[in-house]
Amino acid sequence: MSAARASKSEEVLLYELLITLDGAHVQIDRRVLVPGQATLGDLHVVIQLAMGWQDCHLHAFTDRNGTTYGDSTMSGLDFSEQSTFRVSEVLAEPGDEIEYEYDFGDSWHHRIELVQIRPDDGQCTQGARTDAPIKSHSFRPAGARPRHDTGRQIVFKAQNQRRAESHQHPSGAQPPV
Repeated sequence: MSAARASKSEEVLLYELLITLDGAHVQIDRRVLVPGQATLGDLHVVIQLAMGWQDCHLHAFTDRNGTTYGDSTMSGLDFSEQSTFRVSEVLAEPGDEIEYEYDFGDSWHHRIELVQIRPDDGQCTQGARTDAPIKSHSFRPAGARPRHDTGRQIVFKAQNQRRAESHQHPSGAQPPV
């Protein structure tokens, strides 16, 4: 087998996730692709970028068994450490869901559903023209929900992990405020 072709056992599987913000007056959701071997810590970064959050509040994931995952070093709460659990461990089959809560004061609840698992064939999933301008979110006072949605789609692949770890948007743009 050539070095250019990975064996079937080394094949990267992409998890298509539907992230839905609960409690909004309009439907706000994002579809993202993440490798199954990404950690929940990686997924937190993807959610922050996709939803336009600024990563300045505590967060937690809760699975179907009630296990809570988060950054145990920062929160001081009794979380399972998110960096030690992979997306593929908490979302095993299409239809599986976990909850993501961001900002424990305002409690922005997100439902994350595994839509499908597929091989990474290197294909672009969507696109047209060049990078379109991204509208900024218009927020109401604290605790209120966004008035409109930008409809962005983020594709996160293993080779982009360094960018995600540095909390930069793939285009280099800052998240909307």
